[in-house]
Amino acid sequence: MAVTRSINSRLTPLIDIAIIGGGVAGAYTAYRLMEADPDSSPALRHLLRLSTKNRLEVGLFEVNNRIGGRLWSYRFSDMPTLPVEIGGAGFAELQQNVHGLCTKELGLSFRPSSSYNKVYFHYLRGHRFNHDQYTPREDQKVSCYYPNIIPYFLREEEKWKDPDHLIQEVSLKKVEAKISEIIRRIVEVLERKNIDQALTEIRGLVHCLRLATVRDDSSASASRPIYEYGFWNLLADALSTEAYQLALHSSFTFSSFRSFNFYDLLLERLILFFHYMLNPRPWYELENGYQELPLTLIERFKNKGGSVYLQRQLYSLQLVEDNNEQFIALTLGAPGSPNRSILYTRYVVLALPQRALKLLDPNSFIFHNPGFRTDMNAVIPVPVSKLFLSYDSPWWETIGREEDKVPKERITGGYSTTDLPLRACYYIGAQKDGKALLLASFSDDIANQFWDGYRTTAHLDIHSLPSLESQNDEERLLASDRMIATAQQQLKELHKYDGIPKPRTAIYYNWMNDPFGGGWHYWRPYVRSWEVIPRIRQPLSNVNVFLCGEAYSAMQGWVEGALNTAEMVLETHFQLSRPSWVSSEYDFGP
Repeated sequence: MAVTRSINSRLTPLIDIAIIGGGVAGAYTAYRLMEADPDSSPALRHLLRLSTKNRLEVGLFEVNNRIGGRLWSYRFSDMPTLPVEIGGAGFAELQQNVHGLCTKELGLSFRPSSSYNKVYFHYLRGHRFNHDQYTPREDQKVSCYYPNIIPYFLREEEKWKDPDHLIQEVSLKKVEAKISEIIRRIVEVLERKNIDQALTEIRGLVHCLRLATVRDDSSASASRPIYEYGFWNLLADALSTEAYQLALHSSFTFSSFRSFNFYDLLLERLILFFHYMLNPRPWYELENGYQELPLTLIERFKNKGGSVYLQRQLYSLQLVEDNNEQFIALTLGAPGSPNRSILYTRYVVLALPQRALKLLDPNSFIFHNPGFRTDMNAVIPVPVSKLFLSYDSPWWETIGREEDKVPKERITGGYSTTDLPLRACYYIGAQKDGKALLLASFSDDIANQFWDGYRTTAHLDIHSLPSLESQNDEERLLASDRMIATAQQQLKELHKYDGIPKPRTAIYYNWMNDPFGGGWHYWRPYVRSWEVIPRIRQPLSNVNVFLCGEAYSAMQGWVEGALNTAEMVLETHFQLSRPSWVSSEYDFGP
């Protein structure tokens, strides 16, 4: 149990609600609270009476000196019109909260993504082939196709399929037949563009998946719930090693094929599949960069009277009691400074990832609940990094013009994947003056370790994070000469092109840096995430401290997951009404 201590004097300074974390979850929470009419929420109305002020005093505290968290739209000084998405990059229509928030509520300029909507080609095991060669015409199916074209030794039943479709097929064969029937219904509804009905059907699918089982081949009679399986473990039972390697290598992430929770990964894959069923090119991006979303939310929050405090790290939380009322004492200070102060508040929202929680003083009262510690460790952070190179011109647009080059189609966007440490290469585009941007490497898992080995500085921490406001950003983000040379060599091999020019600038960022601890998170096997999510929202049932963010969501790795967990905190504990920009059939999660 948490322990309170009594004090005699009136608490100062005191605010009504403190939001810790200036990422998209914190920014969304701040915006929704200040936009809400207190008279429409019994919880806010009661809080306003306690405060005895004309309006609620809400403060947002961010450890870094920029707003955005893992949304970071950086700009090279000589390329101001091409946002460099160091963090998250896009959203889809079925992600109802972020899509509606950007396009309806905030009216931000958006467009179909040119970089994420098309897979261009693959370079695997020294072979280069177009993505559509996974599914050739009948007259192209020759006996030497595997491994001469697709360089893997597959079983007959594994051939002639896109690896993503193959993974979905074998995954669904492992679960009950009724799951496939629900999916067929959803596809039919999406083909008719009936989004509301599709959202209703998806809720039914989620319920069935939680109850679904997989036949345990090690037992003659037993079957096990799908959440007890690791995804890699299940695929190892269903696929040849070669098919698994093909799926792993051709994907833009290693981590989505590792042994994280099968329930959550299968659900994620199915939702992605539904995105493409609704729209063959489902991904959108904000024209001014994805970071515009949290920046706009915070600007409106401040215009309504909210306060923002940058470079304020939360060190600990303690309970205090004054005049028979319970308060939370927050120890805050500039990162790395010994000078710290106490702020008292009635409510706290921790919009933080797992690593930031672990950086708190272990004597903070939220850790007095052993169940919270267990839930906090129910997810695993994924190492992720990005390496961007800028050039005088988009050289990739020239390599498809010669008939003897592969691919022959001109590259004007999209991305390619490889089993080289580059992993995924995204052709971002060019400015009017010709200067061009390439996401040369989007790497996770072991590939992330490869690139981090070329970094010339020690592990960056919260005291040295670059920001949009700092003039030293490019200097601190600059990739090392060895990293650039290695990336250039791999780009030449990937594209079979020796004419790649010297880059103008190269920047590298690893999201394992504190306080992030990873690019996104995955649930561990055996965890019933739908039970942990609502439980971890309030670490102690009798204390007004709440938790939200991507890490403990049903849509990990997406802004939508961060927003939905924040929304559930707002609706469940602050009694706010459902936002107007989402369908009434949309499910924010457990």
